[in-house]
Amino acid sequence: MKLETAREKQIDAYIATNDVKEDEKMRVVLKGRPMLLEVYRIPIKHLVYNIRNGRFAAELLAKETELRRKLDAANPQDAKII
Repeated sequence: MKLETAREKQIDAYIATNDVKEDEKMRVVLKGRPMLLEVYRIPIKHLVYNIRNGRFAAELLAKETELRRKLDAANPQDAKII
C-alpha cells in the first residue's frame, strides 16, 4: 500500500515497531465493494477525528467560518475544538 501522508507514515511506523496485529479480519465496504481487512490495535493518541466526515461537515464549516480559519484535527488545540 502506498503511503501518502505523514500521518499514514507515523501510524505505519508504529505498527512496524509494535506487536499490534490482531488475529482477525474485519469486513468493511469501501467504494461499494466488500473487503476483508486486517485488524490492528493502536493507542487512541495515534488517532484523529475525521473532520471531513459528512456527519460533521455542517458543524465544521460553521466553526471554521466563526474562527476564520481551517481546523486541523492533528493539531492538539484544534482537536479540542473539534
